[in-house]
Amino acid sequence: MQTGSAAAIKIIWKCNIPKNVGVKTLCEKSLVAVAQKYGMDTVVIRKEPHNTTKIGGKYVKTVPHITGDILNTKLNTGYALHLNLDNTNTTILASNPPTKPNPEMWKLTYKDGKGFVLVEQDGKETPREV
Repeated sequence: MQTGSAAAIKIIWKCNIPKNVGVKTLCEKSLVAVAQKYGMDTVVIRKEPHNTTKIGGKYVKTVPHITGDILNTKLNTGYALHLNLDNTNTTILASNPPTKPNPEMWKLTYKDGKGFVLVEQDGKETPREV
């Protein structure tokens, strides 16, 4: 659990925790900062820095990024996100909306019996294990 001037943010790892302390710290601190910005109480780290994503059932090359979710478990709101990094995987890229926002975020919906789900453009629901 991360503590600071704001309320504590719960951190959940859904992938292998990196052995490299710098990478682990980057994942935790950067996603906690985003969670605090949006008033969330939980960070789910789904994948440490990587440069692929699944689109239409196929993996494609992307900008290096950390994949995670930020959630407010009291209000049942949240976002799935990619936090984009530079090519060294050590520095968070600046946000440049609307063409290059960072983080890239997708609204999560809370459904009774399913928990948080990501609703795809085609209406397909992907449950997000917390």
